[in-house]
Amino acid sequence: MASSASNQANKTQSAYSSYVTSSQAAWNSQYGVSASHSSVASSSVASSASVKPSSSSSAKYSSSVTSSSVSSSSVASSSVTSSSSVSSSSVANSSAVTSQWLNDLNALRAKERTPLTSDMVSDKGGAGSDEGKSLDALTQDAELTKWAQTRAEELAAQGSISHTDMKNGAPTWAVNSGQVDGGMFSSPAFDFSKQVNGPEALAMWSGGTQNPINMWASELQDGSQGYGHYLTEVSPFDKKVGFGYAKTASGATIAVMEIGYHK
Repeated sequence: MASSASNQANKTQSAYSSYVTSSQAAWNSQYGVSASHSSVASSSVASSASVKPSSSSSAKYSSSVTSSSVSSSSVASSSVTSSSSVSSSSVANSSAVTSQWLNDLNALRAKERTPLTSDMVSDKGGAGSDEGKSLDALTQDAELTKWAQTRAEELAAQGSISHTDMKNGAPTWAVNSGQVDGGMFSSPAFDFSKQVNGPEALAMWSGGTQNPINMWASELQDGSQGYGHYLTEVSPFDKKVGFGYAKTASGATIAVMEIGYHK
């Protein structure tokens, strides 16, 4: 037992040596998306230490993101049901909406996807990879849901998205040695040779409707953000998830996803 505890302490000390947040992504102008952010909890072999948080997360973007289908082994944005979209004109913290997001996320995880090589992701300034294999479904967790909703409301109050104060509302098991990692380094699937993406993914849009699961998954097609949000969605190190969303004073919608591993 003493040896096991020592090994875990060594693992924790090494795994939480660095923490990186990703920069902003551009999204399809038809959705009026302002920005999107994902976080990366780094292992001791992190390859994305040079990625810096953006200083203009509230700026609006209009670069194109394709919505056409990809190969049969990939997940096309059209495969994510539009029934989970949230209207910016009428947002309430509805369990029906977040339950549909959970269904959409698990549908994405269950599909065989286009494998991403480390070189592909590195070329986009990110870290991590997806082998494209089917993954276990996640369960919606009350603590992660409370965390996500806390984050959504405080971000909506400030009117922009960033990973500042990400610990606010987090359960104790999601924060280790000052690092916000969702407890994923405790997963039995954790591999020191791989990057841990997450635990937080953010999206913000104004006007119309949008599906954040779809937004993040679209990176499989366009390669933006170093696939960071997409890799958070298909992380093999998590088993639980929570969602939250809120409206800003100007009427924009902010969605938050928190993933994690906890026995």
